[in-house]
Amino acid sequence: MIKDLTYEQSVTLSKVEDKVKQHIKDNYPDKYYGQKPSNILGRFGHGLSKTSWSKLSKLLKNDEVLEGFIKEYNHELSLINGQL
Repeated sequence: MIKDLTYEQSVTLSKVEDKVKQHIKDNYPDKYYGQKPSNILGRFGHGLSKTSWSKLSKLLKNDEVLEGFIKEYNHELSLINGQL
């Protein structure tokens, strides 16, 4: 669990989340915000939840771009966890 992120760390993670959200919007419009019950991003205006990340991981099988974004997020997260 991440606690007490700096502003820069929050911005870094948020930028990667924004890439993921935009990718979902562009490539999986049926899973984007407002598309119930298939919305996999959670609540609009909030960060991605654990449930959202697990749902996104199911799309990785056929989507290398999304896989790259998730690897980038995990990399940034590991760097942050190493600094805490």
